[in-house]
Amino acid sequence: MPAPRLFHQLTAAAWVLTTSLSLGITARPAWSEPIVQTRASHSTQLIFNSPTPPDLGNPDGRQRGGASRGPCHSFESLTAVVPTTNGKVWGLTASAHPTLWFYLPAPLTADTAVELTVQDSRDRDIYSTRFTSPNTASGLMAIALPTTADSLEVDQSYQWTLAVYCDPGRPFASVSVSGTIQRVALSPTQQAQVEAATPLQQASLYAAEGIWYDAFNTLATLRPTAANQPQFTTSWTELLRQGNLEPLATQPLTTCCLSRSSQ
Repeated sequence: MPAPRLFHQLTAAAWVLTTSLSLGITARPAWSEPIVQTRASHSTQLIFNSPTPPDLGNPDGRQRGGASRGPCHSFESLTAVVPTTNGKVWGLTASAHPTLWFYLPAPLTADTAVELTVQDSRDRDIYSTRFTSPNTASGLMAIALPTTADSLEVDQSYQWTLAVYCDPGRPFASVSVSGTIQRVALSPTQQAQVEAATPLQQASLYAAEGIWYDAFNTLATLRPTAANQPQFTTSWTELLRQGNLEPLATQPLTTCCLSRSSQ
């Protein structure tokens, strides 16, 4: 596998990850070979090895909100910050309670409600929240699944939908995006490797294994304090470019909605 050989900066360790899906089907993404560190250099190169979504009949999802009328027109470029692979809005996480990111193209007001719903394969809600966040500026918005919600189970897929109710005159009018998230397990060795790495190295490790949600969230969390650092800027831009989301690289982070995720 040629791509993982580019990772010369990270601690040497085997990074082998197998995803066992339900229904007796086993999917094996192209996980990386051992990662090697080169002491002569201090840069970290990030490459996102996009895994292939399993063909289990999950809905394709919707990455962008699409054309809308009236007050909802300003939200039509609402975007889920997750790649589209083989036509599916789909990504991996190693977290039991991951953080989902979205591009909010217009400010929120007291009349603009936001709703996130996450369902399991039986269409049962494992988490649902609806709230308003007045005076929230446009930008990249995070909603974390709280620890009070059911944990995502390893090797299971979950459907999520984010809707913005943007027309006070029509309470049911909304712009929405949707997709699938699947949890994978890290081995004890892999977990120790992540814990020993710097945040920038962690993002590269996750990206090398195709674990999009964790790679992006790690960089987004680092951004407020590292935005002017060349290594961070390169990794941030590269991850979004490789996910075909490069236009979002210059968007600011909003103050919504992590504080409300625990509600």
